[in-house]
Amino acid sequence: MTSKIHLEAQKILTQTKILKTLSKFGNVRIGGSFYTDLMFDPDIDISVASANPRKSAREFLQTIVKKRIFQKYQYGDFEKFPRKNRPKAHIVVLILPFNSRQWEIEIWFVKKHNSEQIVLEEKLKNLSAKKKAEIVKLKVGRAASGMDKHALSSFEIYQNFI
Repeated sequence: MTSKIHLEAQKILTQTKILKTLSKFGNVRIGGSFYTDLMFDPDIDISVASANPRKSAREFLQTIVKKRIFQKYQYGDFEKFPRKNRPKAHIVVLILPFNSRQWEIEIWFVKKHNSEQIVLEEKLKNLSAKKKAEIVKLKVGRAASGMDKHALSSFEIYQNFI
C-alpha cells in the first residue's frame, strides 16, 4: 500500500522533472525510503554516478537554481571535507515547501552507486507489508519522542529487520 507521503513524493518528482534534469549529469538512482516504500519523513534520496562528481554537482546546481523550482539549495563537499558516516562525495539538497510540509531532496553525486546500500535497499523493498508497517511505526515513535534521525538513524532501525 502506497502511503500519502509516498504519493506526495511521486508528485514532487513528476512536477519538478528532477529525475530528467539529473539524467543529464550522470546515471540516476532513486533510493532510500521512497524506493523501499518505507517513507515517513518528507525526504527523497537520490544518487547520481558520474566520472566527475564534483563537476556534475556544480553544473547541476547552476542548472537547477536557474529553473527556480525550489525554495532553497544547499551544497556540501564531503570529498574535501569528509564527515563520519557520510559518503566521500558531493551533495546537493533541494528544499521545497509542498502540501504544508518542508521537503528535502538529497542528491549525492558519486563516482559509482554504493553497492552495499543497493543490497540493503533490495532486502528492505522485499520485506512483507507487516514488517514494513512495523518499521514505519518505529519511525513514527522516533519522531513522537522528539528524537532526531541522527540519534536513531533509519539504518539502525532497519538492522532489526534484515
